[in-house]
Amino acid sequence: MNMADPTLNGPGIIYVRSKLVRTDVLDEETYIKWYEKDHIPDILEKTPIKSAFRFSNVDPKADRPYLLMYPMENLAAIHGEGFKMLNINSDFMPDKGAPYDYADLDFRDYKLIQKYNPTGNSEGKTKFIATGGFELDSALTEQNLHDWYNQEHLERLSEVPGYLRTTRYRLMHHSTNADTRVMLRLATKDDIPAQEDDEPPTWHAIHEFDEAFNKDSLGKTIDEENLQRYHEAGI
Repeated sequence: MNMADPTLNGPGIIYVRSKLVRTDVLDEETYIKWYEKDHIPDILEKTPIKSAFRFSNVDPKADRPYLLMYPMENLAAIHGEGFKMLNINSDFMPDKGAPYDYADLDFRDYKLIQKYNPTGNSEGKTKFIATGGFELDSALTEQNLHDWYNQEHLERLSEVPGYLRTTRYRLMHHSTNADTRVMLRLATKDDIPAQEDDEPPTWHAIHEFDEAFNKDSLGKTIDEENLQRYHEAGI
C-alpha cells in the first residue's frame, strides 16, 4: 500500500476495479447482483457517500473489466466509523463468504484536483468514460503536466464527439485485494503470495462522454511525443 499524500481533506473518489477469480463458483450475474443489491446499498446506508457509478469495460480482454466509482465530498471520511461497519460477508457469495475470496478488487482513493466542464451538461448524460493515468518523466514537473492539460489536451478532448467533461485526480492511497484480505483478517501476510508491483500512476483523469462518443477520435487527442514524455497508461 502507498500513501502519496497524508492530506485527504477535500473532494475525491473511491475508484474500484475488479475481476472474478473463482469463476468455478461465482458467475458474473451473481457478482453484479452483490454490487447492486448488497454492497452499494450498504455503502449508501452506512457512509457519507451519496451516489455510486458502475461501468463495464468495452474491451472483453480487459484485466479488470468492472469499475465502480464512489464520489465523496470529503475524502477524509474514509476513516469514519461507517466504513468500519460495512458488511464483510454476503449471502450472494458462495458459502455466504467474503467477495474478496472470490474476486480481485483493487481500491484507489483519489483526490480531485481539477474539473473541466465546458459543456455545462449534467452528470446524468454520461454514457461512456475513458480513463488514464500518468507518471512524469524525471525531467518534468507537476506544473508541466498541468500546463499541458490546460493549454492543449483539454481543448483537444472537447472536440471529440460526445465529450462532456474531464475530472483529474491525484492518487492518495492504493490497496490491492491482498491488502484488503489482510486488513479484514481474511488472511495473514504469510498466507499471501508475493505479488508484482502494480502501483497505479500518481495522476489520473476520467473523461466523460454521451451516446455520441467516437472512440477513434479520442486516440487523436494525444500525440506520440507527449505519450512518451508523460508515460500514459490506460487503466
